[in-house]
Amino acid sequence: MGEELRSYFWMTTLDSNNRKNVWDPEKILGPQGDALRREHQLSINHILVEAETRDNDLNIVEIETIGYKEQPVKFPIVIKLGKHTVMQLSLFFPNPPVSFYLARGSGPVHLLGNHSVNSSDEETIRNTDGLDQEVEFIVVDEDEDSEGQEEILERNNEKNNTCNVSQSNITKIRKKNNE
Repeated sequence: MGEELRSYFWMTTLDSNNRKNVWDPEKILGPQGDALRREHQLSINHILVEAETRDNDLNIVEIETIGYKEQPVKFPIVIKLGKHTVMQLSLFFPNPPVSFYLARGSGPVHLLGNHSVNSSDEETIRNTDGLDQEVEFIVVDEDEDSEGQEEILERNNEKNNTCNVSQSNITKIRKKNNE
Protein backbone atom coordinates (compact mmCIF):
# COMPACT_ATOMS: atom_id res chain seq x y z
CA MET A 1 0.00 0.00 0.00
CA GLY A 2 1.29 3.46 -0.82
CA GLU A 3 1.45 6.33 1.58
CA GLU A 4 1.03 10.01 0.93
CA LEU A 5 2.76 12.61 3.09
CA ARG A 6 1.51 16.18 2.90
CA SER A 7 3.30 19.02 4.67
CA TYR A 8 1.91 22.39 5.60
CA PHE A 9 3.62 25.48 6.98
CA TRP A 10 2.86 25.92 10.69
CA MET A 11 3.52 28.75 13.12
CA THR A 12 2.34 30.15 16.41
CA THR A 13 3.07 33.40 18.22
CA LEU A 14 3.29 33.65 21.99
CA ASP A 15 3.22 37.00 23.78
CA SER A 16 1.86 38.63 26.93
CA ASN A 17 -1.71 38.49 25.55
CA ASN A 18 -1.48 34.94 24.18
CA ARG A 19 0.80 32.91 26.45
CA LYS A 20 -0.38 29.42 25.45
CA ASN A 21 -1.01 27.48 22.24
CA VAL A 22 -1.92 23.81 21.89
CA TRP A 23 -1.25 21.99 18.62
CA ASP A 24 -3.88 19.25 18.45
CA PRO A 25 -5.31 18.58 14.98
CA GLU A 26 -7.19 15.54 16.32
CA LYS A 27 -9.23 17.79 18.62
CA ILE A 28 -10.06 20.08 15.70
CA LEU A 29 -11.19 17.12 13.55
CA GLY A 30 -13.56 15.83 16.24
CA PRO A 31 -15.23 12.40 15.94
CA GLN A 32 -14.50 12.19 12.20
CA GLY A 33 -10.78 12.31 12.98
CA ASP A 34 -10.75 8.83 14.57
CA ALA A 35 -9.45 7.24 11.37
CA LEU A 36 -6.69 9.86 11.13
CA ARG A 37 -5.24 9.48 14.62
CA ARG A 38 -1.43 9.31 14.93
CA GLU A 39 -0.95 10.46 11.38
CA HIS A 40 -0.18 14.08 12.27
CA GLN A 41 3.39 15.14 12.97
CA LEU A 42 4.89 18.49 13.88
CA SER A 43 8.46 19.66 13.26
CA ILE A 44 9.65 22.91 14.80
CA ASN A 45 12.52 24.39 12.79
CA HIS A 46 12.93 27.94 14.11
CA ILE A 47 12.15 30.10 17.09
CA LEU A 48 12.51 33.84 16.79
CA VAL A 49 11.98 36.88 18.93
CA GLU A 50 11.01 40.21 17.40
CA ALA A 51 13.45 43.11 17.41
CA GLU A 52 10.93 45.22 19.37
CA THR A 53 11.42 42.94 22.38
CA ARG A 54 13.05 44.63 25.36
CA ASP A 55 16.82 44.03 25.44
CA ASN A 56 16.86 42.43 28.88
CA ASP A 57 13.72 40.36 28.31
CA LEU A 58 14.57 36.68 28.67
CA ASN A 59 11.86 34.58 27.00
CA ILE A 60 11.32 30.99 28.08
CA VAL A 61 8.95 28.82 26.07
CA GLU A 62 7.94 25.64 27.85
CA ILE A 63 6.94 22.73 25.61
CA GLU A 64 4.87 19.81 26.85
CA THR A 65 4.01 16.63 24.96
CA ILE A 66 3.38 12.93 25.50
CA GLY A 67 6.43 10.67 25.48
CA TYR A 68 7.16 6.98 25.73
CA LYS A 69 4.50 4.94 27.56
CA GLU A 70 2.18 7.96 27.55
CA GLN A 71 4.42 9.79 30.05
CA PRO A 72 4.31 13.62 29.93
CA VAL A 73 7.52 15.29 28.75
CA LYS A 74 8.15 18.96 29.55
CA PHE A 75 11.20 21.04 28.60
CA PRO A 76 12.14 24.74 28.16
CA ILE A 77 13.61 26.69 25.26
CA VAL A 78 15.30 29.97 26.17
CA ILE A 79 15.70 32.86 23.73
CA LYS A 80 16.91 36.40 24.43
CA LEU A 81 17.27 39.34 22.10
CA GLY A 82 20.93 39.74 21.23
CA LYS A 83 23.05 39.51 18.10
CA HIS A 84 20.63 37.03 16.59
CA THR A 85 16.88 37.08 16.85
CA VAL A 86 16.46 33.59 15.34
CA MET A 87 17.50 30.16 16.62
CA GLN A 88 17.42 27.07 14.46
CA LEU A 89 15.78 24.06 16.11
CA SER A 90 15.28 20.44 15.22
CA LEU A 91 12.28 19.33 17.26
CA PHE A 92 10.02 16.53 16.03
CA PHE A 93 6.71 15.63 17.65
CA PRO A 94 5.30 12.38 16.22
CA ASN A 95 1.97 12.58 18.06
CA PRO A 96 -0.37 15.36 19.16
CA PRO A 97 -1.07 17.15 21.40
CA VAL A 98 1.85 19.52 21.94
CA SER A 99 1.49 22.55 24.24
CA PHE A 100 3.58 25.71 23.99
CA TYR A 101 3.59 28.10 26.93
CA LEU A 102 5.43 31.40 27.32
CA ALA A 103 6.57 30.76 30.89
CA ARG A 104 8.74 33.87 31.16
CA GLY A 105 9.07 37.09 29.19
CA SER A 106 6.59 39.07 27.17
CA GLY A 107 7.55 38.04 23.65
CA PRO A 108 6.47 38.13 20.97
CA VAL A 109 8.11 34.77 20.29
CA HIS A 110 7.36 32.96 17.03
CA LEU A 111 7.70 29.20 16.56
CA LEU A 112 7.87 28.05 12.92
CA GLY A 113 7.78 24.60 11.40
CA ASN A 114 5.88 22.01 9.39
CA HIS A 115 2.67 20.12 10.12
CA SER A 116 2.77 16.81 8.20
CA VAL A 117 -0.21 14.56 7.56
CA ASN A 118 0.41 10.96 6.56
CA SER A 119 -2.35 8.98 4.88
CA SER A 120 -2.18 5.51 3.36
CA ASP A 121 -4.28 3.85 0.65
CA GLU A 122 -5.71 1.52 3.29
CA GLU A 123 -7.04 4.44 5.32
CA THR A 124 -8.48 6.04 2.20
CA ILE A 125 -10.32 2.80 1.43
CA ARG A 126 -11.52 2.54 5.04
CA ASN A 127 -12.78 6.14 4.95
CA THR A 128 -14.74 5.57 1.73
CA ASP A 129 -16.78 2.56 2.92
CA GLY A 130 -20.36 2.86 1.79
CA LEU A 131 -19.42 4.89 -1.27
CA ASP A 132 -19.39 1.90 -3.62
CA GLN A 133 -22.40 3.08 -5.63
CA GLU A 134 -22.27 2.84 -9.37
CA VAL A 135 -21.30 6.12 -10.98
CA GLU A 136 -21.88 7.01 -14.62
CA PHE A 137 -19.35 9.34 -16.25
CA ILE A 138 -20.29 11.55 -19.17
CA VAL A 139 -17.31 12.65 -21.28
CA VAL A 140 -17.60 16.23 -22.50
CA ASP A 141 -15.46 17.58 -25.30
CA GLU A 142 -14.48 21.02 -23.99
CA ASP A 143 -13.73 22.31 -27.50
CA GLU A 144 -17.10 21.40 -28.98
CA ASP A 145 -20.30 23.15 -27.91
CA SER A 146 -23.14 21.21 -29.51
CA GLU A 147 -26.82 21.06 -28.67
CA GLY A 148 -26.62 17.27 -28.63
CA GLN A 149 -24.07 17.31 -25.82
CA GLU A 150 -26.15 19.80 -23.84
CA GLU A 151 -29.24 17.58 -24.14
CA ILE A 152 -27.28 14.53 -22.99
CA LEU A 153 -25.85 16.45 -20.04
CA GLU A 154 -29.24 17.84 -19.00
CA ARG A 155 -30.84 14.40 -19.20
CA ASN A 156 -28.03 12.74 -17.25
CA ASN A 157 -27.69 15.49 -14.63
CA GLU A 158 -31.19 14.61 -13.47
CA LYS A 159 -29.85 11.24 -12.28
CA ASN A 160 -28.26 11.10 -8.80
CA ASN A 161 -24.97 9.41 -9.68
CA THR A 162 -23.77 11.40 -12.67
CA CYS A 163 -20.46 13.24 -12.89
CA ASN A 164 -19.28 15.40 -15.77
CA VAL A 165 -15.67 14.69 -16.67
CA SER A 166 -13.65 16.74 -19.12
CA GLN A 167 -11.23 15.12 -21.56
CA SER A 168 -8.27 16.61 -19.65
CA ASN A 169 -9.44 14.89 -16.44
CA ILE A 170 -9.81 11.57 -18.29
CA THR A 171 -6.17 11.92 -19.40
CA LYS A 172 -5.12 12.57 -15.79
CA ILE A 173 -7.05 9.51 -14.60
CA ARG A 174 -5.43 7.33 -17.29
CA LYS A 175 -1.93 8.57 -16.39
CA LYS A 176 -2.53 7.88 -12.70
CA ASN A 177 -3.80 4.35 -13.38
CA ASN A 178 -0.76 3.58 -15.56
CA GLU A 179 1.70 4.56 -12.78
